[in-house]
Amino acid sequence: MKDLKYQFYFENLLEDIKNELVTKAMDDGRLPLGFSCYFIPEVLLNLDNCFSVRLRAPGTADTGIATYYMSEKTCMFSRSILERAIEGGYNFLAALIGTETCSMMNRFYEHFELLKMTEKPNYFVTHTDMPYKVTDYTLESYVKQMRLRVLGVMQEKYITVSVYKKDIEEAR
Repeated sequence: MKDLKYQFYFENLLEDIKNELVTKAMDDGRLPLGFSCYFIPEVLLNLDNCFSVRLRAPGTADTGIATYYMSEKTCMFSRSILERAIEGGYNFLAALIGTETCSMMNRFYEHFELLKMTEKPNYFVTHTDMPYKVTDYTLESYVKQMRLRVLGVMQEKYITVSVYKKDIEEAR
């Protein structure tokens, strides 16, 4: 029976994308990085001052508004996520990280950026080109893509801005 209590707790966390664990991490000053594809190495997003948030759309039954932006021919998953984004469900994200693997999700990423789904000034959307097969260069490719497309942009958007703000405050 003890295990059922924990299972019920974790199932309740899945009912909302911005649950108490996400809120607590944000209160601790960590940056939420959204992703939707299992090709993104989630463990790398949970380093240092960041944490990963897997995009999902619990409770989204109607995708009428998203269908206006995306064709009915696109997958229901990408339209559901776009619908949730339009409703404001992902406005807490610091970044959205995607892969070049799915053209339908790429359309979602484009709409997310164009429709300005979040009001954070340093928010960014980035795409990575992750390998599909395990080969000799897979790990090297993952590291290179994460450095180039995620860490490089984060350093530019967040670290430079915070250093700049600090310099301005010191000058006053």
